[in-house]
Amino acid sequence: MKSTELILQQLITLLEKSEETNWSVSLRSLMLALNQCANDSERNYVRSQLKRIFGGMGSFSDLVLYKNARVLVVENNQLETLRRALYESLK
Repeated sequence: MKSTELILQQLITLLEKSEETNWSVSLRSLMLALNQCANDSERNYVRSQLKRIFGGMGSFSDLVLYKNARVLVVENNQLETLRRALYESLK
């Protein structure tokens, strides 16, 4: 299984390539916070923040990538794979 940090980096790269800046900025911030954790308590807190992005309307789970009013099929398939991997890495 891939590490959470590696998955986050891959997601950020995909989102930036697809010009999805809101989520890429949010994930980058969470990845930096995760990298700066000094102990397990801090790490668990950031991991709980990452889990929260998957719930509710307008959540990361609802994201569909578009560019020039066209759905990015290949990128959305990659996004779904990475999203699942991220969620699994947080269990």
